[in-house]
Amino acid sequence: VFNPSDYEMSYKFYLDIKQYTDNISLIKYTKDTMEMLKVIANSDLMLGNRLHSGIISYAYDIPFILNEYHEKCTDFVKTVEQKYDYKEFERTLDKGIDHVIEQASNNKKSEYFRGILYQQLEKMSDQIK
Repeated sequence: VFNPSDYEMSYKFYLDIKQYTDNISLIKYTKDTMEMLKVIANSDLMLGNRLHSGIISYAYDIPFILNEYHEKCTDFVKTVEQKYDYKEFERTLDKGIDHVIEQASNNKKSEYFRGILYQQLEKMSDQIK
């Protein structure tokens, strides 16, 4: 949970999923950035209510499902070509987490965007010199 105001919704979703698997954790927000990164990096799947949880998961190649509460979330999901969304997840909970992870593996790989970022940084660096 990245935002304390998200806790109630996250907890409800957690209980819904818990009916299908015990292999789930609800992680409360902490200001310890390294701790949050460690938790995400060691996850099999991230279900996020905030854009940054999706971005961090994506950067660490962790399959994720992002609650598209805002247009910026939908834009991000489209950019990484994620085919599986929050609503689909709710409809297919009975198929299991492995199904979700399999679907998330179809996302555009983060290396692609790292390459673009690197190229842009190189251009900026050349302009500064």
